[in-house]
Amino acid sequence: MCQYCAKYGNGHKWYLNPENFTEEIFKSHRVQTARVVEMLGGPEKMNFELGAAEAIDSMLPNLHDQDALDKLNELVAEQLHGGQVIPLEDALKIVDLTKGIILIPCYCRKYFGGIEKMTCMFLYPVSEMVPKMRPWEKCEKLTPEAAKAYLREFDKLGYVHSVYWAPIPVPIVICNCEYPYCIGLKGRINYGVMNAARKSEYICVVDPDKCDGCGGEPKCSKRCFFGAIKYAPSLQKVIVSPTECFGCGVCRAVCDRGAMKLIERAQFVSLKDEF
Repeated sequence: MCQYCAKYGNGHKWYLNPENFTEEIFKSHRVQTARVVEMLGGPEKMNFELGAAEAIDSMLPNLHDQDALDKLNELVAEQLHGGQVIPLEDALKIVDLTKGIILIPCYCRKYFGGIEKMTCMFLYPVSEMVPKMRPWEKCEKLTPEAAKAYLREFDKLGYVHSVYWAPIPVPIVICNCEYPYCIGLKGRINYGVMNAARKSEYICVVDPDKCDGCGGEPKCSKRCFFGAIKYAPSLQKVIVSPTECFGCGVCRAVCDRGAMKLIERAQFVSLKDEF
């Protein structure tokens, strides 16, 4: 269990703690001071997100500057808008905890790829703010059932689910995105900013008795943005590198034999604190 789950989870993962979805926490001094909820719900959202992406460039001119990286990680967690990769199962649970949810366009894809996709699921209270504060924006209010249907479809498409805080430990959006467009994934993969996209609480493992390597063309490895799934020619099977796996679980959707499964990261003693 990660440090944020230990500090803010009250026996749950931080993003599944019911206390972190209450009116009390939204009104807390910490959340009000950060103003992230206000920015994400209002017309400042676009500038805020582009500013976050730009800030990484400016704050990390040297990728080997560990002091700058540590400061940026702390800033993202305590004052800004970072998050953690989650599997489909946990995304579905979040839907049942929030008071409201909307679907809006993914601006990461729009900014960096010119691609229009409705994949960003903002949670309450942003779900109530956007229709009022940004009436020009395309927005679909979702029932819990509709939100879960979208999440299952996104999972089949190979989009990585992440939950983002505003600030920690307030879950504010379920991102369903992909590299190289996602600001969070780019921050982690390109720059090593851990809190831009923390690894999940899980690691994927392969059942060697079920895996047949898809005849040398494993479909699961094509799904992995993190390079964690390797094909072993001598075995004619795939293996997962636990140190590279982010535990997103999207590889499972294309495994016809059900050989891929997620287990709790805590079961890997050497990796239980590696997020």
